[in-house]
Amino acid sequence: MQVVAAFDARDGRGLAERAASLRERGPEVLLIVGAERRDSPIAGVVEAARVAYGGVIRVVRAAEPASDEGAAAIAQLRGLRFGDRPLALETLEERARSLQIAEVLVCEVDESGARLAAGSHDDVNGFELPGVGLGPSADGVARRAGARMVRRWLITDPLPDAASLRDRLANLARFDAADTPAVEPLRRALLRESLGAVARAARADVDLEALSRPRRIDLGGALAALAPAEAVGVALDAISPQGATRITSGERSLALVLAERPRRGALELRISDERGEREERVAPGSLVVFPVVGRVTVRSGRGIFVEGDAAGELGLVIDARPRPLELPERDGERVPLLRRWAAALAGTA
Repeated sequence: MQVVAAFDARDGRGLAERAASLRERGPEVLLIVGAERRDSPIAGVVEAARVAYGGVIRVVRAAEPASDEGAAAIAQLRGLRFGDRPLALETLEERARSLQIAEVLVCEVDESGARLAAGSHDDVNGFELPGVGLGPSADGVARRAGARMVRRWLITDPLPDAASLRDRLANLARFDAADTPAVEPLRRALLRESLGAVARAARADVDLEALSRPRRIDLGGALAALAPAEAVGVALDAISPQGATRITSGERSLALVLAERPRRGALELRISDERGEREERVAPGSLVVFPVVGRVTVRSGRGIFVEGDAAGELGLVIDARPRPLELPERDGERVPLLRRWAAALAGTA
């Protein structure tokens, strides 16, 4: 099949100009791929024998009334691949809708890829990077981001060089089957990089409050199997949320997080729980966990960040690191910093 034209909906051209250009080329098949919150009108003004839609399941559904056998062909192909099992992304979107809360971000990483569902109540958008994840998809992470991007999350001693790490990623399916403890640090690094990759791709595609300032982050897939401190660490490192958010894993509430970078000096907070009120100072760039009892309220001179919320298993986490999160290039600076953050979340700092 020959591609006669390709257009980006964000290139600034109007519908009429884009439609005229397509008509000149006379495509036999028009494929529209998108994650936008409204279906494309281009299909109604371009003469093509077949019009097919791909992207998030909600876009496909919205376009079905205007589609022909092209969309049906895609559905049939999906049926051959997945049988009666729902698409993973569709299931994730339904999970996000079932929470029925504003600014929710549901995340999942497994051997088939990394995916997100973000939005509010019934208005949810899905995003997916197939083949970027764990096990057989580990090599896809290296191809997309590079082995060095995975390596930057490792804190093992000694650190592998990029070339040997690339070989390990290419064979990670075999290592996973062995289930050796040595693989766990690499799995956590892959979780961070693959979840971060799909989050960055989603933000580049749409401007959603749930992608930058989610009120709830729910973790599934391999993320749900992590210990609370590890799960919260992966979510904060990969997503870099801003503001107050609750991190959950299904029915489990893992932590209440306030991600706020001080404008100048330390972040001065008044934290109230069932034991009373206390004042805390959080240095810029730090990650701190405060044990709390019962419901917690967090105030500062700028107002109330959190009011009367339960903290979760880990407690109250204050993330005063830069946004977006940047890691030092030098191993001697980066590794101690990563270890310090991990120790803070684990309560061993």
